[in-house]
Amino acid sequence: MNHHSMEGMDHAMHGMTEMAAASGFDYTLAFAAGFLGSGHCLGMCGALVSGYFMKAGKSKSYLPYLAYQMARISVYATIGMLAAALGVVLVSSGLFGKIQSVLQITMGLVVIALAMGVLGWIPWQGSLR
Repeated sequence: MNHHSMEGMDHAMHGMTEMAAASGFDYTLAFAAGFLGSGHCLGMCGALVSGYFMKAGKSKSYLPYLAYQMARISVYATIGMLAAALGVVLVSSGLFGKIQSVLQITMGLVVIALAMGVLGWIPWQGSLR
């Protein structure tokens, strides 16, 4: 690669970083959330599945375990890329704020309904059961 193409890549990366910063997206926060949320997957997907494959017989083939893990990681990576692309589209089109406000109102109403149910303030609550 020549100097001009390297300069172009640096400019493109700088532009993407500025766009991410302008949209309020923080890569460090996303990495931390993913890293801290990986404990469940490590405990469930890793230990249980590897224990199943290791106990499978005397052959002790690691191939099914590796194939499963690679397929799982590929699916997660694909879903992550699709979610990121959807996020970029929603933020750039201005729909993100509208969808977020509707979801916040909906979740608020759900929490209020749950609280009313716990307190027994919903008259038709017994008939739903």
